Amino acid sequence: LEVLKLKGISRGIFRMKNIQDWTPLGHLSQLKQLALVDCQLDNVSFLAKNMEQLERINLQHNQLNHLLDLVDNPAIKHCTVDARNNPLATDDLPRQIERLKLRKVEVLV
Repeated sequence: LEVLKLKGISRGIFRMKNIQDWTPLGHLSQLKQLALVDCQLDNVSFLAKNMEQLERINLQHNQLNHLLDLVDNPAIKHCTVDARNNPLATDDLPRQIERLKLRKVEVLV
């Protein structure tokens, strides 16, 4: 599986709000594109350190308030991370973005 797109699974007709364990996604080590849009995520620590194939990560419209999970994951490199429309309010955000840029990560906020 190279592309996985989930959008709004915690809203509307699906109401899969009970998803609390996203760690099985970490087994998808061949993913090139991952879109978890409007899934009520407050962290992405479940992204495995072997997901080095990722080229694009779309995390729009979630509840992320920092990017440390991405900064601390060495597999996140040479890709684009779209974190727009998240409550990214940490004072350390510019430093987190700079650290990702050092690994050739384009961050959209």
